[in-house]
Amino acid sequence: MWVENKMAKKLFAQKYLEAVMLFGVEKAQCRLNSSETHSVIMENGKVSMFHSSKDLGAQLTVIKNKKRGSFSANAFGDNITSLINSTMVALEASPEDEAYDIAEAQSVENFDNGINVPNFDHMYNRLVELNAKTKADYPNISIMEARIDFIRENSELMNSNRVKFKTGFGKYSISIEFSVKNKIGNSITNSASLVVKNLDKSLLDCGSIRYLFEQAISQINAKPIEGRFVGDLILTPDCLGEFVKFFSVLTLRDNLLISGASIYRDKIGHQICDSGLTLRSVPISEDMADGYFITADGYKAVNSTLIEKGVLRSFLLSQYGAKKTGLRYGFNDGKCYVIDQGDKRLQELTKKIKRGLLVGEFCEDRPNEKGDFSGTVKNSFYIEDGRIKFPVSSAMISGNISKMLMCVNGISKERINFGNAIYPWVSVGGITISGKIN
Repeated sequence: MWVENKMAKKLFAQKYLEAVMLFGVEKAQCRLNSSETHSVIMENGKVSMFHSSKDLGAQLTVIKNKKRGSFSANAFGDNITSLINSTMVALEASPEDEAYDIAEAQSVENFDNGINVPNFDHMYNRLVELNAKTKADYPNISIMEARIDFIRENSELMNSNRVKFKTGFGKYSISIEFSVKNKIGNSITNSASLVVKNLDKSLLDCGSIRYLFEQAISQINAKPIEGRFVGDLILTPDCLGEFVKFFSVLTLRDNLLISGASIYRDKIGHQICDSGLTLRSVPISEDMADGYFITADGYKAVNSTLIEKGVLRSFLLSQYGAKKTGLRYGFNDGKCYVIDQGDKRLQELTKKIKRGLLVGEFCEDRPNEKGDFSGTVKNSFYIEDGRIKFPVSSAMISGNISKMLMCVNGISKERINFGNAIYPWVSVGGITISGKIN
């Protein structure tokens, strides 16, 4: 039996905590999540589907004798005993660790952002408008599928330390798959995605959709570059997120900081990149359509400055990671990244490059612990003597994250808001670029 109303969820959380304490556990936490998704889908120019779904989930954690047991269920209901039994089995299998804990007591708060119900007419009309405007402005672009998902997420977190939080988020998720063909039948495909709070704007004017359309049209007659050289990159907003993810894993997260392998372990307060770069994680910002109010550990989330003018200011350690390392807890789960705008236009960044690439997509393996990376670039353009010469069909790039951060040549004034991140174009140097070898 699934429990769908808010009162039932509250009672379930209370019952779970009350019941599990009878098993002699010292601490317990329960997080309940529910979401509704309503989708309008357009295929090959025709709105073909309306779809709705609901999801419920429970995340349960207990601590006893320095052990921690956690259990996640796809639904929650009246059978509390089975859920507790599964959690207790996980507890018994857990190793002992003094760093296991739950969030301390905080003020009871309710948080809400976004709208509660979808506007289906608006969803439908925006897709129809997208198709019409694309045909008019970009006749070479074929939209294979475009969809708007309205997602309403609600969450409630309670624990035995009297923590009680309720959160709600309403958002529209937009995704588009498209292709473009040239006169001889060659084609390329690409996709665009973003999250918005409302549908007040034409979809073509949201995120990087228009830029990606124009990029794809230019890309259709791509050709390889020759040889191997060390040059510069301009990372587009769509590509930049991959490198921010690399930096996050290497620098800010639990694993390498706990093991001591992070190259930035003792670098708080030190210059780790060019002074022009400031990176923030802002989950509670009004600019974020896809943010969050509560961390996974059960604390009220805060906005955090991670790098300030090139100086490392904060990690994103979990409660467990902070206890293991003795460093400060982050009060932030990451994501919702923002890079502050720079002082140059994109055209100015291009003019400064002797030889390099404008990179739209990077397909990579995870960097090693020292930050070395390599991978293939797609949707990219060759730059020489400050001018974009031609689209590139394929190329490899390699470098090192920490060295790349110290070689930031410029950051654009222009930025793209994806709803879950805000990124500019960033120019970096010292990258090995490998093309076709004769």
